[in-house]
Amino acid sequence: MQDSDLYPTAPDKAAEAYHRIKAALYRHRHRPGAFLNIRVLAAKMRVSPTPVREALIRLADEDIIGFTRGRGYVAKALDLEEVAGDYEMALTMARLAIERDPSAPFESISDLRPDFATDVRGLDEAEAALAASYVENLYDRIAILSGNIRLIRNMRQFSDRTTHIRQFGLMSAPPFFSLVNRMSMFEDAMIAGNRTAAIAILEDQIRRKIGGLQDLIKELNLRAQQARVPLEDLL
Repeated sequence: MQDSDLYPTAPDKAAEAYHRIKAALYRHRHRPGAFLNIRVLAAKMRVSPTPVREALIRLADEDIIGFTRGRGYVAKALDLEEVAGDYEMALTMARLAIERDPSAPFESISDLRPDFATDVRGLDEAEAALAASYVENLYDRIAILSGNIRLIRNMRQFSDRTTHIRQFGLMSAPPFFSLVNRMSMFEDAMIAGNRTAAIAILEDQIRRKIGGLQDLIKELNLRAQQARVPLEDLL
């Protein structure tokens, strides 16, 4: 499997617009329900409206934005059921990848493990980004075990969709850091070849995360409503 299979080397303008707009949407700092004006977005990105329109069509097909007949494309609020479903899907993909070949070696990323104080405070932005990166790298290593390009892509898309939620939880809810600690336990179990224990740890970690999503998503949506930042200002 080549890296070129997963990462296009020369994206066209529509692909570039797609990635820029998606990245801005995933920051969840824009007002939910806001109309996405194709010409305004195009002017901000200094491209013609055509690649922006193609990007929005793709984002709507992926259910990242909404489409209202007669109005056009609109930004969506975070939805608890959708995010919980993302975590359920990630757990299913991880289990499939781990069980595919129980003897496959698991490459350590222990050098990326965060080393912060745990239960007394939320992390600052830089610390949360590092901790989230560690978790997302673990998800990536799990997916790679499958040898399945689509599964790897889907796992990376899951990490993209949830990274801001993950970082926000680490900054605002100190107990969420204990979940990162459990991911280090998961890594140790994988390296030791104890896949049964690793799956049990991962299942517990994701179930706990799903259980704490409601308050996080409510707070993120509230902040987005209050911020009222136009999406084009986030590009």
